Amino acid sequence: MTEIYLDAYHLHSLTVDLPTRVRQPLSGIESAAIRLDSYNRPGEHGTTIANALYGEQTIALEGSLHGRGATEAAAQSDYRRQRQLLREAVSIKRDANGTVQPRVLALIDLTGAVWRLNVVTRRFVLPETLPTYSTWMLELAAVGFIESATQTSLTLTLPKSGGVTIPATFPLVFGASSGGSLIATNAGTAETYPTITLQGPLINPSITNETTGERLALTLTLGASDTVVINMARRTILQGGTTNRMGAKSAGSTFWSLSPGDNTLRFRADAYDVGTATVAYRSAYLGL
Repeated sequence: MTEIYLDAYHLHSLTVDLPTRVRQPLSGIESAAIRLDSYNRPGEHGTTIANALYGEQTIALEGSLHGRGATEAAAQSDYRRQRQLLREAVSIKRDANGTVQPRVLALIDLTGAVWRLNVVTRRFVLPETLPTYSTWMLELAAVGFIESATQTSLTLTLPKSGGVTIPATFPLVFGASSGGSLIATNAGTAETYPTITLQGPLINPSITNETTGERLALTLTLGASDTVVINMARRTILQGGTTNRMGAKSAGSTFWSLSPGDNTLRFRADAYDVGTATVAYRSAYLGL
């Protein structure tokens, strides 16, 4: 990797002189762990695998830290400051409610492609080695799969039926219907969970991934200024950023993902034809 960032902290670079440097190659980005749900067959040889899911992906980084200065005293002072900055960069991060928030580990490879993972620090070791130098070790638990740094955003409109232009001429020519569906392409190798923003006016909106056969519908009326954000990964439905609308989720609805490849999405509502659904997602990968 040519560049490595943890949120805004620049951990490693091949082009910029930094106080930290990461040993290559990185460990843990090649594949997520596989979690097996298994049990022994009663009275028989062998094991039954009831389910197989991808589990936690551990990213292990090893590197060095050094202080810089025109004198030995200045280098030692800078080294002490850099130790604190590195500790802060890998510390536990929480929101205003005390909920643990992941940091973003950003990677730029030799081709210039940018990748990202949502991670939480599991272990950090920074021993006292020399007055201006030490090595360190950092273990990060990835939340989800490796993602493309580029976010795709697509807007679905409600279907509009065709018609004729008035005044009409003969023979009548009917316009084609439009809207209501589109193709969302997940260019990766793993499923990815989108965030969907509904903008009113809408009555009882629903959005379906016809590729997987899953649908999420809401029994809800939205005015022209109302928005509802559906986070498929976190399984939350919030109106106006704060009001929980999980109670509006209709029976049979599920929080769905985008499979690798093309996914056909369909948007419907009981009334109005001006509301929209914006689908934002990143392509996801099992490993690099």
